[in-house]
Amino acid sequence: MKAFDTANLVLPMQYLQGREHVFPSYESWRWFTRVHHDELVRRRALVMPAGRKLVNVPEFDQAVIEIGAQRAANRREASA
Repeated sequence: MKAFDTANLVLPMQYLQGREHVFPSYESWRWFTRVHHDELVRRRALVMPAGRKLVNVPEFDQAVIEIGAQRAANRREASA
Protein backbone atom coordinates (compact mmCIF):
# COMPACT_ATOMS: atom_id res chain seq x y z
CA MET A 1 0.00 0.00 0.00
CA LYS A 2 1.23 3.47 -0.91
CA ALA A 3 2.17 5.82 1.93
CA PHE A 4 0.20 9.06 2.17
CA ASP A 5 1.35 12.44 3.42
CA THR A 6 -1.24 14.19 5.60
CA ALA A 7 0.17 17.52 4.37
CA ASN A 8 -1.68 16.70 1.12
CA LEU A 9 -5.04 16.81 2.91
CA VAL A 10 -6.84 20.12 2.44
CA LEU A 11 -10.33 21.49 2.86
CA PRO A 12 -12.45 21.56 -0.30
CA MET A 13 -12.30 25.37 -0.60
CA GLN A 14 -8.50 25.24 -0.43
CA TYR A 15 -8.46 22.54 -3.10
CA LEU A 16 -10.60 24.67 -5.41
CA GLN A 17 -8.18 27.61 -5.35
CA GLY A 18 -6.41 27.67 -8.70
CA ARG A 19 -8.72 25.01 -10.18
CA GLU A 20 -11.54 27.29 -11.31
CA HIS A 21 -10.97 26.10 -14.88
CA VAL A 22 -12.01 22.60 -13.78
CA PHE A 23 -14.61 23.40 -11.11
CA PRO A 24 -15.96 26.92 -11.72
CA SER A 25 -17.91 26.84 -8.45
CA TYR A 26 -18.12 25.00 -5.17
CA GLU A 27 -21.44 23.56 -6.36
CA SER A 28 -19.79 22.01 -9.43
CA TRP A 29 -17.21 20.37 -7.15
CA ARG A 30 -20.01 19.10 -4.89
CA TRP A 31 -21.84 17.63 -7.89
CA PHE A 32 -18.65 15.86 -9.00
CA THR A 33 -18.05 14.43 -5.54
CA ARG A 34 -21.68 13.25 -5.23
CA VAL A 35 -21.67 11.53 -8.61
CA HIS A 36 -18.24 9.93 -8.13
CA HIS A 37 -18.23 9.56 -4.34
CA ASP A 38 -17.57 5.81 -4.19
CA GLU A 39 -14.72 6.02 -6.68
CA LEU A 40 -13.13 9.00 -4.89
CA VAL A 41 -13.29 7.21 -1.54
CA ARG A 42 -11.90 4.00 -3.05
CA ARG A 43 -8.95 5.98 -4.45
CA ARG A 44 -8.49 7.76 -1.09
CA ALA A 45 -8.98 11.05 -2.90
CA LEU A 46 -11.74 12.05 -0.49
CA VAL A 47 -11.32 11.21 3.20
CA MET A 48 -12.98 12.06 6.53
CA PRO A 49 -10.46 11.32 9.30
CA ALA A 50 -12.11 13.64 11.84
CA GLY A 51 -15.68 13.96 10.60
CA ARG A 52 -15.21 16.54 7.84
CA LYS A 53 -14.38 16.01 4.21
CA LEU A 54 -10.79 16.53 3.22
CA VAL A 55 -9.31 16.32 -0.25
CA ASN A 56 -6.14 14.30 -0.78
CA VAL A 57 -4.74 16.62 -3.46
CA PRO A 58 -2.58 14.32 -5.62
CA GLU A 59 -5.12 11.49 -5.54
CA PHE A 60 -8.06 13.81 -6.27
CA ASP A 61 -6.22 15.46 -9.17
CA GLN A 62 -5.47 12.03 -10.65
CA ALA A 63 -9.09 10.94 -10.20
CA VAL A 64 -10.33 14.10 -11.95
CA ILE A 65 -8.09 13.37 -14.94
CA GLU A 66 -9.00 9.68 -15.17
CA ILE A 67 -12.74 10.13 -14.58
CA GLY A 68 -12.77 13.01 -17.06
CA ALA A 69 -10.96 10.92 -19.67
CA GLN A 70 -13.46 8.09 -19.20
CA ARG A 71 -16.39 10.49 -19.54
CA ALA A 72 -14.88 11.90 -22.74
CA ALA A 73 -14.39 8.39 -24.15
CA ASN A 74 -17.95 7.41 -23.25
CA ARG A 75 -19.33 10.54 -24.90
CA ARG A 76 -17.35 9.82 -28.07
CA GLU A 77 -18.63 6.22 -28.17
CA ALA A 78 -22.22 7.36 -27.62
CA SER A 79 -22.07 9.78 -30.56
CA ALA A 80 -20.46 7.27 -32.93
